Amino acid sequence: MTEKNPDKTRKKLLESAFFEIYRVGFQAANIDRILKSAGVTKGALYHHFSGKKELGYAVVDEVIGHWIADKWSASLKAEGNAIEVLKGTVTAAARMLRGHDENGEVGHCAEMAEVGDVTLGCPLMNLAQEMSPVDEGFRLRIERIFDSWHAALAEVLERGVQDGTLRSNVDPRKTARFLIAMYEGAIGIAKNSKSVEAIYESLEMMGEFIDTLAKPAEKAA
Repeated sequence: MTEKNPDKTRKKLLESAFFEIYRVGFQAANIDRILKSAGVTKGALYHHFSGKKELGYAVVDEVIGHWIADKWSASLKAEGNAIEVLKGTVTAAARMLRGHDENGEVGHCAEMAEVGDVTLGCPLMNLAQEMSPVDEGFRLRIERIFDSWHAALAEVLERGVQDGTLRSNVDPRKTARFLIAMYEGAIGIAKNSKSVEAIYESLEMMGEFIDTLAKPAEKAA
């Protein structure tokens, strides 16, 4: 039977697969549960994907990757000096974790709250830890997302160094990597402790660290 709305069916499959993988991991993810949640047949699944692995790859590329790009990279393109942009992005991340973005719109984080919020960890890092050591397809896709995220942060930092907002000895690439590590580490701690407050404390400290990157104000003569 021909699908009446193949794009909608594909989207349902990706969303259901994302939440299944987010809850239990890729290897334990169950196709029957995904199909039941999506309300589609196994035939519909194989019309769009060759199998579970291709579906998992698509979740990384089209769900997790797009989310990182929309919610992080987009925030990093905001107007303002480097300190303002970086701290604004961290503040936006905190709001997203509470279930809404700066416009009050419900997105993936609000949906994640239904299955444990950040106490289930970061979907990207979860898959990096589970699948990167055992599957090159997953590893390369996850690496591309981290590289894109890193490049967006490094671009803001580089601009800040060039225009004198940041200290001249700030290394944009190393600092960008460290900011991502701080964020992902904070979510990892929140996951293990099952404490959402733990990540808010860490995000606050990220803001304080960003302040230390600023070029000291010139002293009056």
